[in-house]
Amino acid sequence: MGPAAVNPVTAFYAFQLYLSPKLGYPLPVSSFTFKDCSYIQAPALMFTLPKLKINRNTARSIVHGPHNFGGLKLKHLYCEQANGQLRLLLGHLRNRDHTGELIIIAMSYLQILVGSTKPFWNLPYSKYAKWLENSWFKSVWEFLHRVGFTLDVRLAWTPPMQREGDSTLMTIFIESGYRGRADLAQLNRCRLFHQVFFISDIASANGKVIDEVYRSQEANRDRVSTWKWPKQGLPDSAAWRLWGRALQHLEIHGKLRVPLGEWKAPSHQRWQWQMHIPTQTVVRFLDGNRITYSPMTTERTRGAAQLYSLDTLGNDVGEQGEAEEWAAVTPCFSEVGDGLFSIQFSGALPTSALLPEPHLEPYASFQDKLLRAHPFFLRLIDPIACITDGTLEAIRSYIKEGSLLTCSDGSHDPGRDTACQAWLFADQHGQFCGAALAQSTGTPTGLRRIALSWAALLPYYLFWHRLLSSLT
Repeated sequence: MGPAAVNPVTAFYAFQLYLSPKLGYPLPVSSFTFKDCSYIQAPALMFTLPKLKINRNTARSIVHGPHNFGGLKLKHLYCEQANGQLRLLLGHLRNRDHTGELIIIAMSYLQILVGSTKPFWNLPYSKYAKWLENSWFKSVWEFLHRVGFTLDVRLAWTPPMQREGDSTLMTIFIESGYRGRADLAQLNRCRLFHQVFFISDIASANGKVIDEVYRSQEANRDRVSTWKWPKQGLPDSAAWRLWGRALQHLEIHGKLRVPLGEWKAPSHQRWQWQMHIPTQTVVRFLDGNRITYSPMTTERTRGAAQLYSLDTLGNDVGEQGEAEEWAAVTPCFSEVGDGLFSIQFSGALPTSALLPEPHLEPYASFQDKLLRAHPFFLRLIDPIACITDGTLEAIRSYIKEGSLLTCSDGSHDPGRDTACQAWLFADQHGQFCGAALAQSTGTPTGLRRIALSWAALLPYYLFWHRLLSSLT
């Protein structure tokens, strides 16, 4: 297009309708940065702008800006990539297909790498993405940060705080002044090696000091995480020296600056040492076996710790997992030896997280639900005959069998400022189960144009969602 005699109109549409779609086709599954996309697109712009009678050095904010601000609105590959990425992401999440499940798993994996209880999408990218390797999810996150968007994925996993006064380690490290990418990456490697997420993961059972094993280069075999962690080899000595200095920011005079309180949520760590609260008996759960230790009955001086020894009488302390019966224990073995030890213990361990029961809005019939819909949806649905209960039952069975056929279409006339859409449902033999035609006046936005034909289906979707939920 460079040396050829091309008029401005032809050059504009050649760039917008021919070149940009060709370059943008693979972008939804790519992870180019803004700089990469600008570099790829630069040669085309250098040829196109002179054909449009525009200086090729014109500010790119004018070249790619919208018409209402005096811009040319030429497509930028970075925006095209982000648009395709979000469509791909949200489409699979809403469909809940196999790819959607893999996306949820990958999001959980990245949540552990980031080390925060807040969804990583909505965290400051410049702070929390430094220690992550480049990836597709990181590319989407960067775009959301650039445009100031937030993303709410209800199926996404975020861990709750485990104890009162608890916090995440990576957040504490950032607040302690660690800003460099290299330092944060080293700290994160040590954290992944020990498989710890919160301060409570490295604290003793009483929540007052840091368990010394987490300062070392050895994994704690007495507290094993139940999460699926990324593979992390042994970090180098420089990383461990940095890790040791970072842990000192959590302490003052050898104790945690903020002592931890009672448990708020179940720990992801499986504590092998626990105390049966009613009998004050310590039990070690090791390789499927239970080793019991009883408190010694010898007289103690004031302030001396209670010592425990191996129980040879075989006392029964009940089953593990009973509510409010067990406490986490950190054993402190005596220097004298002979298997004697004192303990540091926490409050009662919670056994499970209580999830609220789903609340379904009661209504007498589907017709009542349809008539009580928001006016925005009612105006999109012209008067139609209410679907009978028999038809609804047939639609439900077709959905369950996977044989329901659907068809919808819509269009918009910008000259007349009108839009219309239609939809229908049928069984596998072509028998109609329901259909509607609707018309809307006004000038819909781009998003509304896409959603217009499907908006009429929302009341039906809500109803079917409740029907299917009651079947599972």
